Amino acid sequence: MLLSYLGSIALGTFAANDYMTGPTADKERFRNTWARHDVIRGKPVLQEIGRELDERTFDFFFDETFCTPTVQWARLWTAFQMKTPMPFLTQTGFAGMRYVVESLDKDNLKTTKRGGTVVRMDCTMTLIEAPLINPLDALIGQIRSGAGLGGADSKPGAKK
Repeated sequence: MLLSYLGSIALGTFAANDYMTGPTADKERFRNTWARHDVIRGKPVLQEIGRELDERTFDFFFDETFCTPTVQWARLWTAFQMKTPMPFLTQTGFAGMRYVVESLDKDNLKTTKRGGTVVRMDCTMTLIEAPLINPLDALIGQIRSGAGLGGADSKPGAKK
């Protein structure tokens, strides 16, 4: 896995002592949505609805040999709690994608002898794309509502 950044959080190995993870997997998921329309005879007809949001899943581990697992987990937990879209950058460049942390999983694998401090954990993080609002779509929506071309909810006298 290449070195990547989610906001200021480093994902992947890094030459300095500030690297964060021992990556084991980086998965991407792309999907389309289709509507099925039943017909009287024959097979249903498909209608394309559009693309779903992209997802990325990272499997990695924290170990005391290269980081403090509880500190690194706290950084991820904070990103999860913030629910704020963050840019995703890799060594191949910035593709303009922003993501939010959709889910976090952790398995504490090893603790100190007295069981007080976690020294190794496996983690999985799923990111979901948070696209920017298209300014042209927003402008067209404002023009439509200002010109009275909005939906029935903007016209109380309209019959359904």
